[in-house]
Amino acid sequence: MALTDMKRDAADMESEDDAMPADDEGQYPYGLNICLDKDELDKVGITKLPAIGAEFTGSFVAQVTRISQSADMSGSDESMSMSLQITMLDLAQEADHAGESTETPQAERKESKTLLSSY
Repeated sequence: MALTDMKRDAADMESEDDAMPADDEGQYPYGLNICLDKDELDKVGITKLPAIGAEFTGSFVAQVTRISQSADMSGSDESMSMSLQITMLDLAQEADHAGESTETPQAERKESKTLLSSY
């Protein structure tokens, strides 16, 4: 599975609906920012906060909570959307840019099998 860069391009920024703000720097659409509180951090095995700018890779399972599809008679105005609720999440911290390895939650839980390992 290939990852897709979700960064907004110039066309996205021009057509933006003001009711749906982007992130603080305007680079990514509203809704792609997921906030994890202490309980959630504990659940994914993060016991020490990483440095600002640290990168994580992740896997998730999401449940479709809403779908919408519409079209006009001419067929020129078709749209569809899907809302997802992330229900399971697994994260791993990327290695430091200086080549120094950083212990990941997976390394800490090396012996335990995660729910996502079955997907």
